[in-house]
Amino acid sequence: MTNYTFDENNPLKRSEGANTSDSTFAVLPIKGKTKDKDGYLVEITQLLLSESLTPIIPIFQETTRTLGLIGVQLAQINLE
Repeated sequence: MTNYTFDENNPLKRSEGANTSDSTFAVLPIKGKTKDKDGYLVEITQLLLSESLTPIIPIFQETTRTLGLIGVQLAQINLE
C-alpha cells in the first residue's frame, strides 16, 4: 500500500482523500527478495501486455475502425 503525507499548513491537505485508491488490481507471486527483504521481484510482463491497467477503448463512436490488443511481439524489451 502507498502512504501519502500532506503538509498540515497547505490548502491541499483538505483534499488528501481525493484521487487516491487502495484497490488491488493484480495479485502476483513474489519471484525473489533482496537480502534485506525490503525489495521484491514480481513478473509483470503479462499485466503490462494486458489491458487490465488502462483498457484500450475508442474515445468516440466509430463503426469503420476497431482497436486491437497489444501484440506480444511488439511489446518486447531486449536487455542484451
